[in-house]
Parts: sequence; structure tokens; C-alpha cells
Amino acid sequence: MGHEVPTEDPTEYGNDCGCFDPGKTPKIVVATFSLVALCPGRSWPYGINLNTAWELTQKPTNPCIWEYLDVPWQIIWWASLEAHTKSHLIGYGRISPTARAYYFNSNNVADACRVNFDNALVLGSCDANHRGYDGTGKILV
Repeated sequence: MGHEVPTEDPTEYGNDCGCFDPGKTPKIVVATFSLVALCPGRSWPYGINLNTAWELTQKPTNPCIWEYLDVPWQIIWWASLEAHTKSHLIGYGRISPTARAYYFNSNNVADACRVNFDNALVLGSCDANHRGYDGTGKILV
């Protein structure tokens, strides 16, 4: 004997962003990072590794920006040209109460609504403000 399968879409929708069909912009997306490496002599902030999944919530001030913000990480996805000059994914780590450093930065990618990103930071990027390099990021909607 089986069980009843729900027919309703369980997705919670937010404000419309041009990357999605009208009325189908998700309020929450998931950003995943993999194979992001630490610069020599650096560690993950507060011991929390970036290489995992993060739930990002649509910003009420701009429907094409999703963000996770909690100690120690700030993860932001700019989905389209409506939100930023280009599609972009970043992962900042809070390294002190008043300072943050990049561990992942896709830089600006030309095509809007992009969901797959490479880290533009390379080993040679390592300095006080850039503490991670390599790896990939992906947005799951």
C-alpha cells in the first residue's frame, strides 16, 4: 500500500526577478561550494568550512539578490543585471568583528542568471583580504 503524493508545489515564492518566470522566483535558494582551498597559513573562520551548502534568502530590497548572513559567513548571489552589473557569487568570511576576507569570488560574470561559478581567486591571489582560492560554486533553485 502506498501513500498519497502531494500535488502542491512546496516552494515558497518571493518577489519577481527576471531570471524566473513571473510568480516563480524562489524566496530561498541553496548555494553550494566545493574544492575551495585555503591559502597557506590560513584557516576557516571560526573553524566553519565554506565547502558545504548554504541557504540564501531573497533580499526584500532587491528581488535578484539572495544572501546568507550569520557569523562567520556572508554568502551573496547577485542573479542578474537587475541586481548588479553582472551575475556574481561571493563567499566572505568574518575574520574579526569588523573585518572580512574573500574565500570565494566569481568576479563579475557576463551572463545574467548564471548558476554555476568558478572561483576567480587563485593561489597567487592570497593576501590579508583573500584567504581562499580555486573551487566552484553552484546555485540550486
